[in-house]
Amino acid sequence: MPVQFLSDEQARRYGSFHGDPSTEQLSRFFSFGPTEQEDINRHRDDRARLGYAVQLGCVRFLGCFPELAACRLRSSATSPTAWV
Repeated sequence: MPVQFLSDEQARRYGSFHGDPSTEQLSRFFSFGPTEQEDINRHRDDRARLGYAVQLGCVRFLGCFPELAACRLRSSATSPTAWV
């Protein structure tokens, strides 16, 4: 027997950002400890490290990988410092 856990609205919103995260949410889900920083630093260049860190934070915040379009970097951003 199928069971529906999420309402249609919850299913529509699942896995995507809605509004800006609060300072507490950013601190909780997008701050990385030593083990996570080691994983991030294993990537080849700044762009790869940034992409990995963003995906890791998104998974922790959303509970799943977001759609590619939601986390795509702006084409004009050539380095992580362009995002700060």
